[in-house]
Amino acid sequence: MKSEYDKQLYISKLDQTEVEFESDVVKILILKLLQLEKSLKEMGRIQKKRARKAAKLHHGGAHRQNSVSSRRSRSRKGSKFAKVMPENRAPTSTQLDFIEEGDEN
Repeated sequence: MKSEYDKQLYISKLDQTEVEFESDVVKILILKLLQLEKSLKEMGRIQKKRARKAAKLHHGGAHRQNSVSSRRSRSRKGSKFAKVMPENRAPTSTQLDFIEEGDEN
């Protein structure tokens, strides 16, 4: 990244050389190019930052999923998909026996 001093020095060197075009136009074009270069670098920096953040989010593939501690915690939790709310679950055979006994009384 060029400092303001470097830009001015570059432009003054251009002023000293023989240029067929208008010097103001050349200065403007060079400044625009330098601004473009700066913005592209900034965009690259932002993109790198985003990539790093995404890598952190998506980290932890198969090697972590199969570690002993994560397997233990998964077995303690039970399957995510097998959990059924008690009121939605079909009654077991012992519960059915209890219900039938309760009906007789």
